[in-house]
Amino acid sequence: MAFQRRSWAFQRVGLLGLLVFVACGAAGLLGGHGIWAGWKQADGPMTAKWDRVVRVNAPADLVIELPPGESSFLVARPFFEAIRIEAIRPAPTGMHAEAGRIRFSFDAAGAYVELAYRPRTPGRLAFDLESGPHRIHGGSISLP
Repeated sequence: MAFQRRSWAFQRVGLLGLLVFVACGAAGLLGGHGIWAGWKQADGPMTAKWDRVVRVNAPADLVIELPPGESSFLVARPFFEAIRIEAIRPAPTGMHAEAGRIRFSFDAAGAYVELAYRPRTPGRLAFDLESGPHRIHGGSISLP
């Protein structure tokens, strides 16, 4: 009977581990698009959407909607040192470095910008977006 009890205990531990793994996958903590994987934040009319959990060298997107009347935004330089840019849609008309930040300029005010990128290393990817008086702070966790 002692063997049977140990066997049941082992089965319960295994089942609990499986349930934790499934819950992490559903939450998006394994790098997929789970129920908490995406994030959206707004500061007035400016909004940004991104994946909270990304994988190293896997495609990821940061989508920014600029406020009406604004045709540019600033991003802190450390974010760009941690990623490889794949594409910026629409293409910016200008990029300028300003005191540890990079300014992207576009033709149309209130543009909807998609920044496609790939994280270079695992860890925290924090970014600060600024357009006029509006600011958004966000970030992702990059998993191996």
